[in-house]
Amino acid sequence: MTGETMYLTSRKTNKTFQTIFLPLLAGIGVALFTFAALSALRPMLVIFLFGGVAVFLPTLILKDPKLYWLFLFSLSLLFDISKRLTSWMAKPWVLFQEYGMPSSGNLSVHLYLSDIVLILLMIPWLCRLAFREEKIYFPKFAWIPVMYLAWATLGSLAHAISLQLSFFELTRQGIYFLSFLYLANNVNSKKYVRGIMAALVLGILIEAVAVIAAFQLQTTESAFGGIYQERSDQGLGESSDLYTSETDSSSRTKRSQGTFSHPAHAAYYFEYLLPLVLILIVVQKRAGPRLALMVLFLLGVTGLILTFSRSGFIGFTVGFFSVLLISRIRNIFSRSKFAVFLAGVIAVIIIASPFIYDFLTSRPKAFSYRFYLLEKGFEMYLENPVVGVGINNSSAANKIFQFKKGKGKKWEVIVIHNHYLIVAIETGIIGAILYFWFFVLIGIKAYRCSGSRDFDVSIFSVAILGAYFGLAVHNLAEPFGGHAVHSMLWLFAGLVAAFEKMGIEEENKAPVFKEPGGERVHSQSQGQAF
Repeated sequence: MTGETMYLTSRKTNKTFQTIFLPLLAGIGVALFTFAALSALRPMLVIFLFGGVAVFLPTLILKDPKLYWLFLFSLSLLFDISKRLTSWMAKPWVLFQEYGMPSSGNLSVHLYLSDIVLILLMIPWLCRLAFREEKIYFPKFAWIPVMYLAWATLGSLAHAISLQLSFFELTRQGIYFLSFLYLANNVNSKKYVRGIMAALVLGILIEAVAVIAAFQLQTTESAFGGIYQERSDQGLGESSDLYTSETDSSSRTKRSQGTFSHPAHAAYYFEYLLPLVLILIVVQKRAGPRLALMVLFLLGVTGLILTFSRSGFIGFTVGFFSVLLISRIRNIFSRSKFAVFLAGVIAVIIIASPFIYDFLTSRPKAFSYRFYLLEKGFEMYLENPVVGVGINNSSAANKIFQFKKGKGKKWEVIVIHNHYLIVAIETGIIGAILYFWFFVLIGIKAYRCSGSRDFDVSIFSVAILGAYFGLAVHNLAEPFGGHAVHSMLWLFAGLVAAFEKMGIEEENKAPVFKEPGGERVHSQSQGQAF
């Protein structure tokens, strides 16, 4: 046999191996690994394992992996998936029995799905900083949350009943601040703004479907609560069901919570994102996309209503009209269209007023009981008005808010339903001023950015302002707890900081911001940007 013949035969053999035997061996390997994984792990964990690999693979072929991971980070916030990391330090159930449920809900340091995505985003950025390939952008107003965390740490060391609870919350708040810094430094292009916008629009669709489906099925189980068997261990998943009314009938309807652990968290999520869908409807020029966005908006409003969060509904209403007003001030749509749109909205409100009245006056006992809790909260605040009782310690500082066992295996959670008062109780008047002043500055900067000549920055800033105004009202009657609730707050803050940075970089090329009342003209192509 000649050398050439041997070469051709060898090449044919290699080709046969690559096309037949290699895939076969790979399939056998995957099958064996799957069998072993199913034997050692629960099926849900195996699904997430393979899902994680599938999610990671596009990174290897995409031209801009950062855009892909920013999309995933923004979308991952609605999936309430976490793993406790500090049970070795303190058992959450023991802490809950001793101190009750903190308003934040943090009885441990959790690793959330969004944290994993954030880590994957930050590693390349930190490497570039370490090798001095780029400089960190640290705006001056970002020192305010740093001072807040320092103050909360000192106050907790001095007065906290449970330093463990304080440590858990300070760690979580530090992670939120890191996400803020990452977004402020890395959302530096319109494609990233549009990618995040697309992820949030997809997120509200998923959550609306989840809430509606959960309401129809009348299930109050968290969609992802059993992945690590942590929401039901030692009784933590046996809380009382939440109903739409206070009657004693056994046929009462349960409130829906979608992918979250509480209906109020789902309501907050809708409250964050419905203003974005609304402004997209306002600026969209084509009939088809506008109709699709209107359907999405109606689905979102339906989902919000099915959570039966009255304060969430009021907050959404404030955010809705805030978006309309700011859009008119910034001339995003004309005066005549604004008048027609406003007249239509008022007509809908008048027609639906009987339903709205019944909705807002449901559960009167829960409404009146909150004033009693507020009274007790003010008493707690006055005990230490300057420094506070320690971050994440508002439940630990008063036995009224601690663990109570009800009938059977049910337990009762009592939390002060006012976020402003909770922050003041835990960190004192100085901590409260620092915390809320930061977000007031974010709102001011968002208003400036709403006048940007960049179309995407402008409409996104209007949506963020609408969400913040709604939250400001909603938090008068809610404790504002939950990972997604705070993550979205810092996501929007990071985006506003990024918008301001983009404006500073472009200010020498063309004027970016304008004062209210100036003429705004967006081209047809800009109106179809999304």
